Amino acid sequence: MWLSRLLAVLLVALFALSSRPARAETQPSVDRICDAAWKRARSSQDNAKIFAVIRTPGNPGTPDTSNGWHPVASFEELQASVSKAAESEEMAVYGQAFVWDLPGHSLVVTMFHTSSSGDWEHYVDYCFRANGTLATVESTLTTFFAAKGPVLRIRKHRFDEKGRELWVRTSVYDAKTREPLKDAQFADQDEDIFEARAHLPFLGPPVPCLPREPEPVVLSGLVERMTFPGPPNYESIADGDPGETFWLLKLDKPVCLEGSMDLSGEVDDEQRNGVSRVQLVFEDGKQYAKYRYLVGRRVRVRGTLFGSHTGHHHAPILLHVGKLEPARVR
Repeated sequence: MWLSRLLAVLLVALFALSSRPARAETQPSVDRICDAAWKRARSSQDNAKIFAVIRTPGNPGTPDTSNGWHPVASFEELQASVSKAAESEEMAVYGQAFVWDLPGHSLVVTMFHTSSSGDWEHYVDYCFRANGTLATVESTLTTFFAAKGPVLRIRKHRFDEKGRELWVRTSVYDAKTREPLKDAQFADQDEDIFEARAHLPFLGPPVPCLPREPEPVVLSGLVERMTFPGPPNYESIADGDPGETFWLLKLDKPVCLEGSMDLSGEVDDEQRNGVSRVQLVFEDGKQYAKYRYLVGRRVRVRGTLFGSHTGHHHAPILLHVGKLEPARVR
């Protein structure tokens, strides 16, 4: 009798253990996994698969950095393209990506974007779990589009196994002194978030860039009011440049603007890639008062796009506003 009771107790215990939910992944375990993955990647740099977005002579632009990536045979070939781009106005390397597919099927990726003028550069590191889900993202932006000198911004994300963001933390520093900054005004850029390795742009279908004026477009995002250094140097309010206040639209998702060519077939204006903020341009000052209530709110904007070309332009893309209205609640 006692033996049958003991077996019954053991069966109940085994059932309880088998039906107990799997232990949740902890934050330290995520960091340990990704730290180990990055350590393996850096010790085997020659094993990285390389991709790049390159504008070549006779082509005003390449597809958006969300889908215009092409494989590069070697790091030497990539460096050769970067060197040629530095010597030619008809060539530019818009984006670089290094991908390590590691033993155990974990994946780490470094993406690098920059403007052809060198006004900003943006590194983003991704770590994916062995099951293909995104674990961590670390974004490092250095930009001269700032009110008081160049800014270094570091943003870290953590995600659970279902792709939900656990937290995001942002730190901002003076790019020269590395001193922390509070309430810094600068043109930030959003990093792309790929919830699974299958969503990486190297595998994604092509998506066309937005057209230039006079073709109309409709964009949505958050209206921001920002102050930038103006003439004569457009560098620093603290050093004497007067401030200029403009409105920017922080887009719901990054976009690209197609390139253009002049009548002779030469590149007239380069393609603008991975842009997360556009500067709003109004026909007259009265519209600032008319739409003042929309600052800090999500909106829907209809208008036409053009590329920045003067010191008063503080985003890579500008939008001539035709219609501005509150966005519908989603």
